[in-house]
Amino acid sequence: MVVDAPAKPVRFEFKNCSYRVKVRSDGRGLGNTPACCVKTKDRYLLRNVSASVSSGEVLAVMGPSGAGKTTLLRMLALEKGPGTPYGNVTLNGHAFTRTVYTAHAASVEQEDSLWAFLTAREQLEYAVRLSRPALRSAERAAAVDELLGALGLESCQHTRAGNALVRGLSGGQRRRLSLALALAKEPLLVFLDEPTSGLDAAGAAAVMALLKSVARRVNAAILCTIHQPSSAVFAGFDKTLILSGGRAAYCGPASELVGYLASIGQPVPANTNPADHMLSIANADFTDASLVEEIIAQWSSKQPPPQTEEADCGSEQQPAGAGVATQFGVLLHKHGRLLLRDPIMYSARCVIFVVISLFLSIIYIDTRRRDSQEQLFPRLFLEAPTMGALPAAGAWWISNIAPALGLLPLLAQFLDLQILRRELRDGIYHPAVYVAAQTLLQAPIGGRALHTRRRAASLHALPPCVIFAFTLAAFDCLAQAWFLGLLMNGFMMPPEDIIWPIRIFAYALPLRWQIQGSTYILWAMGDHTYGGTERCVFNATGEGECSQGFFCPDAPPTSCYGETGEEILDSFAANYSCFTSENTVALCMLYILLFALVCKLVYALALSAVRGGKMVKPPTTPPCLGSADPSSPAHPGPRRVQPFATR
Repeated sequence: MVVDAPAKPVRFEFKNCSYRVKVRSDGRGLGNTPACCVKTKDRYLLRNVSASVSSGEVLAVMGPSGAGKTTLLRMLALEKGPGTPYGNVTLNGHAFTRTVYTAHAASVEQEDSLWAFLTAREQLEYAVRLSRPALRSAERAAAVDELLGALGLESCQHTRAGNALVRGLSGGQRRRLSLALALAKEPLLVFLDEPTSGLDAAGAAAVMALLKSVARRVNAAILCTIHQPSSAVFAGFDKTLILSGGRAAYCGPASELVGYLASIGQPVPANTNPADHMLSIANADFTDASLVEEIIAQWSSKQPPPQTEEADCGSEQQPAGAGVATQFGVLLHKHGRLLLRDPIMYSARCVIFVVISLFLSIIYIDTRRRDSQEQLFPRLFLEAPTMGALPAAGAWWISNIAPALGLLPLLAQFLDLQILRRELRDGIYHPAVYVAAQTLLQAPIGGRALHTRRRAASLHALPPCVIFAFTLAAFDCLAQAWFLGLLMNGFMMPPEDIIWPIRIFAYALPLRWQIQGSTYILWAMGDHTYGGTERCVFNATGEGECSQGFFCPDAPPTSCYGETGEEILDSFAANYSCFTSENTVALCMLYILLFALVCKLVYALALSAVRGGKMVKPPTTPPCLGSADPSSPAHPGPRRVQPFATR
């Protein structure tokens, strides 16, 4: 159960941890400029930082703004960053790799990442099902109850998390729920970034007391960053690591800080918070820089060499994650529930659909006339694939409705990105399984057209619905490319007039193939005819040449398209390369579906990148990090973290 202590004690240790970034030669950051394009130099945000934390303990990393607290935490949690990390990071004597992190660690970010439309209990139930699949239904319920009780969430277990639009849990409850989600996988090590951020003094003290209690109850090691704790909060720390300019100014029991400051000639004044006093004298922005250097040097000279305790963290202790089928089923159930509760995904789509349809229908109201050749071209742009008497392809309708529907899931995915980062980094499911579940849940948006009318299942009406659904799936993946596809689909300019390599977009983006396939299906695959034309009896008439076999007595030659669908498409194809009277429907569907699959694959690979980083290989002879001058060659540099396969 969640309160059962691990069989062996936990010791998380990091030695000589340093973090190097590239900056411009004048000291400014690179921003979005590649390092190869400007003259750069190295800057170390962390220099030879060492500490350890054992099971049942809370290690608090403190320091003034810019001291490197968050950089250290993200480095230890194996998050990807712009720099190069060095050091020797171990969990029970074994190298702390991403595989070890996934099996034995969890993180709680400063901003709570919670599903707004799920209750506290529902979020914990899904987390337990994904991270501990071996539990039976009754055992899962008991584990959830224990988590709710341990973190004081029983009274609000049926309250949704909420967001800026929907009222839900309070700030303190959200913070405790985030911690409960991290503990759902029974980690040996928990990272927390500013757990007291946004809380008042009483709330911060309660959260830190809870962390200390949880650390002892589950026998886990907790490492957190905190900016400026109160006296009550500081007294709850087992150990504290104080940073100044990326270097350690103190590391040890919090209770011994007062005695240490007195020993170096910096006693804590009466009625003063020891943490406030230490942070004030270690802040180079408001204190003499020579005093800060002296404090750091005194700690470095008194710091005992770190001790390493070997312990086993073998594969037999690693929790077996949920299988692909279990992950898919749980994610399908969870995100299906979210879709039903989230008004953005479906309700807003319905509103947008109705508004755009009414807007375009009013503008093109005259296209309902089928006896006028002059209305054929506007009709081509307007008419949607309807299931009534006459199916017709509306290129302009397709070009507006589809991107409007595709932008909404793009917005929803952006809002949920932080939650996905947390869940993927904790390794409770695979990115490809998430993408597959999301794709299946989005299918009803395209498949809804199949049930619009009773004739939807007919052989004539089914292909345009399928090709439109494929297009929705394709541009749900890459909605921002819609304008580029509209620009290069053959309306604005022929692909042959576009230079290479830009021309590749004219063939790769699916809008061209969607219009080509749907127009053929709905104009050429029927027996429908259009008025306003007369057949030529001879090769030449009094009206001029009649090479196409028809002429329009009441319309100018530029608005004379033909009587049958094939003739109309041939007339359009003379000026627009995206139309054809040849049957390329199967090829168009294949292109669109392939584009959607490729985008989904790229999306899954992109999500895989957020699961966490690894220690980057350092240079052969890294510069010294032990002195204030990082360019000094006196120190051999920290060691590379060796890979450790645990599965």
